[in-house]
Amino acid sequence: MSQPLVQLHNVKVHFSVRKGLFGSESVHAVDGVTLDIQAGEVVAVVGESGSGKTTLGRAALGLVKITDGHIRFGNIEITALSQKAQKRFRRKAQAIFQDPFASIDPFMMVYDSVAEPLVIHAIGSEQERRERVFQVLHDVRLRPPQEIAAKYPDLLSGGQRQRLSIARALVLQPQFIVADEPVSMVDASSRAELLALLRELQERFNIAFLYITHDIATARHFAQRIVVMYLGCVVEMGPAADVVHNPLHPYTQALIAAVPEPDPANRLCQRPSLPGEPPSPTNAPSGCSFHPRCAAFMAGRCELTTPQLHEVEPNHFVACYLHHAG
Repeated sequence: MSQPLVQLHNVKVHFSVRKGLFGSESVHAVDGVTLDIQAGEVVAVVGESGSGKTTLGRAALGLVKITDGHIRFGNIEITALSQKAQKRFRRKAQAIFQDPFASIDPFMMVYDSVAEPLVIHAIGSEQERRERVFQVLHDVRLRPPQEIAAKYPDLLSGGQRQRLSIARALVLQPQFIVADEPVSMVDASSRAELLALLRELQERFNIAFLYITHDIATARHFAQRIVVMYLGCVVEMGPAADVVHNPLHPYTQALIAAVPEPDPANRLCQRPSLPGEPPSPTNAPSGCSFHPRCAAFMAGRCELTTPQLHEVEPNHFVACYLHHAG
């Protein structure tokens, strides 16, 4: 296998938050994540709110300062880049954010929003930029592009705004995109279309994606690999089909059990849910952080030491004592 495009090694992101008038405490948003992403690969990171998914994605783009560990893009250590080098890195790595109503400037026309990255990076002549903007609008199915380009965002639907966000990310022809809940803010009918569009663009341009979502069902259809995070740590990781059809960690099993089935006969059935709420990241439980909510909790072990990721099946890793020998 070739060298990964993106390498995260033992990445930790800790924030200091105020407690009371004079005190503070540390939030372990990401706590020792190691992950490689190959060129052209789609890796989904799933988990509940507060699991550290978004912080991990922002760290992979160099948007938040890491507390420890290393992040490499190709042969470049992005955690130690100068401002000029960071600008060059931005041409290769882009983001699609969750809320298209907040990430798009309402006072800029569509054309100016998409062309802005080209202007910032001084790419092409004015005519070349115009051609590239119209092409990328066509690629994301905002058609006819000349007509859409002359509009302001308030004239676009939510789905069209998210396509505009995708166009802004694509216009620099990046190698790596972090897509943070890119379909959660649009209606159900648009989600399937947007995911199909992202898949088409990913295959056409061979773009590596870090797809961040709370929906493990969409992760199964879009990603080649799934990484399950809980309270800042990876608890399971493997090929998407293996993780979904043979989940090993009790947390992953609970996430899959909560996915509704498109069967009218089950409309009155109550879906199983995890007991309790995720613990506060400022006061994480000892040992396995999932043990207070786990039905398979083993007293005298789970609460004492933290299980490490262990390869149970080929390329399928889990951090759970249920699958650790000894």
